[in-house]
Amino acid sequence: MSETLTVSAAAKRLGVSRNTVYRMIEDGELATIRLRHGKTRRVITASLDRLLTPRREEFTPTAGGLEI
Repeated sequence: MSETLTVSAAAKRLGVSRNTVYRMIEDGELATIRLRHGKTRRVITASLDRLLTPRREEFTPTAGGLEI
């Protein structure tokens, strides 16, 4: 089973409100599992970590280099 966090704990790690976490879940930005007849959600830690990991921006050098 994957490691999970409560919605409140995920909100705290992201520095956002619980409502924002629920919106992120609905938008597909965070993966969850449901417990107890579908009423309780847990955020899968790996999906949260993906959001917290900085992405490398692609660098495309310009033809001819920098202009001064």
